[in-house]
Amino acid sequence: MPLERQRQAGGSGDNAAAAVAVGGAAVIIGVITLISGAIGLAVGYGIMNSKKWGFIAGAALYGFNALMSVVQVIQGQTMNLIGIAISGALLFYCVQRLTGKLGEKPL
Repeated sequence: MPLERQRQAGGSGDNAAAAVAVGGAAVIIGVITLISGAIGLAVGYGIMNSKKWGFIAGAALYGFNALMSVVQVIQGQTMNLIGIAISGALLFYCVQRLTGKLGEKPL
């Protein structure tokens, strides 16, 4: 079979290379998601046990999340307004607990 016919029939190596690239990207996204989930779990544990490090990490995490949501809203993804509200509320809670204005200061 001539090379031109193979390309028309989808037999070229370009499709295989694209499939490998997509698969590799999916693995990277999966690993990032797992790491993000583990960090969120650790922050939640620290906040539930009223640990100071939990509130500090929570403030950093929710502040970053709110900032990323703002960037996405600026890009036109208006559904992230909900994310801004949730992240903002959690950021506010963490900061208020750290300063002692809402409940006891964490240990």
